[in-house]
Amino acid sequence: MATDLHLQKLAQRFTYLDTDGDGFIEHSDYESAAHRVRERLGHDLDHDASAAYREAFMELWFGLLRVMDTDGDERISRDEFVAATSRGIVDRPGGFEKVLGRVRDAFLDMGDRDGDGRLTSEEFGHLFHALGVSPEHTAVAFAALDTDGDGHVTRGELGKALEDFYLSESTDAPGNLLFGPLGSRDSS
Repeated sequence: MATDLHLQKLAQRFTYLDTDGDGFIEHSDYESAAHRVRERLGHDLDHDASAAYREAFMELWFGLLRVMDTDGDERISRDEFVAATSRGIVDRPGGFEKVLGRVRDAFLDMGDRDGDGRLTSEEFGHLFHALGVSPEHTAVAFAALDTDGDGHVTRGELGKALEDFYLSESTDAPGNLLFGPLGSRDSS
């Protein structure tokens, strides 16, 4: 069952997806976000990881629209997003993997520029800055995830942190730092 903390994190995630800040997530927000990530990471449209990310991200959009657009206006309000994401990811066993697993994997592939299965602080910073998180906050999140201090975060560690952002009931979960302090919206 979604807690107040879950609902707060989902509302924060909504603000990152609402790229034009109009209070709704629309097709153009997803297109803009996918383009921004690709552009900031220096990938062109033909780059395999970029194409896989865009495809997975847009597939997610159409799935979300089908499930979340309760009034049929082809956009998703904050309330629709939070309620449906809570039901489909937080409250549903295996929901994170089913809904976000493919996007997560493609996102990590885009960030792992040298393909070694882990992200340096620079790769991590570029990846989350492309989502709109400030360099300051990406540095804080990276430090929290790099628990052994080797200067890398593995795909598994980052995958777990993303999962924790959505699923953890602990305010201290390192994944809660991925998109900046809870309750904030970086502007980069």
